[in-house]
Amino acid sequence: MKNISEAKRKALEKLGMHPELMVCPATGRELTVISSVHEYVKDGKTMNLLHISVSLKNRNPNWDEMCFVKEKLLGDEMPAVQFHPPRSEYVNEHEHCLHIWASEDFSELWRRMGEKDYWRTK
Repeated sequence: MKNISEAKRKALEKLGMHPELMVCPATGRELTVISSVHEYVKDGKTMNLLHISVSLKNRNPNWDEMCFVKEKLLGDEMPAVQFHPPRSEYVNEHEHCLHIWASEDFSELWRRMGEKDYWRTK
């Protein structure tokens, strides 16, 4: 497996980002994975929002590759999401990159979504 250049690694780490290369067993493809943690305040409590970007050189990561990275970094039981923002707000710094987001808040939201009446219209 090739390494991320030391200069690129240091530059990313200065920004609070942690780069690594992972090989997905399901596809054998080498994925570039960059993770970072962002703090936010909710109800007076400091929360963490984890951002993971996953990219390949020639195509977007597929479902198996995204699941591999999510489970490797977050485990099997922590819920995570991929957002679809308004097209006018897209940020595209890499043509073949997808993102995973996770937070302590998502566990509560996920439990509420599973409740019987959560989806019932009022």
